[in-house]
Amino acid sequence: MEHDIRIHREYYRLPDNILQTAKLSKLFLALEKGNLPKLSGKSLDDIQVSIDEDIKEGDLTDDDSEEESAAATVTVIGKKMLPLSVEQRCSNQKKTGKRIWSDAEKEAVDKHLGAFILRGKLPDAIRNCISAEVDALGDCDWKM
Repeated sequence: MEHDIRIHREYYRLPDNILQTAKLSKLFLALEKGNLPKLSGKSLDDIQVSIDEDIKEGDLTDDDSEEESAAATVTVIGKKMLPLSVEQRCSNQKKTGKRIWSDAEKEAVDKHLGAFILRGKLPDAIRNCISAEVDALGDCDWKM
């Protein structure tokens, strides 16, 4: 069974994002162990990752405090960033502007678009509905 290089890359090679992650992990481990001079001057493309590399028992730790501190802070060569608190992480997330429809809004939409909703068809006259019921639907932020 013959196949070309595309098939080989797709099925036999590790995906690029996995290789990037492995290379960054190797870089961070070298930084942690003080072996960074071995990798100095190399780009991520120059770093070779072997799938069959042996992991020593000393490299694996079950210390939860190290995992927590690693998750809470990011170390950059020469500088240490401050940890983000949970409140800061949550406040950075996108705020949704969703709210519950009022009865007037529901009635206005049902009055003008109820037949379309029942048939499962998209109406052509949605703007007519909004302009006819400005009191109920005028304040909404409609995306068309």
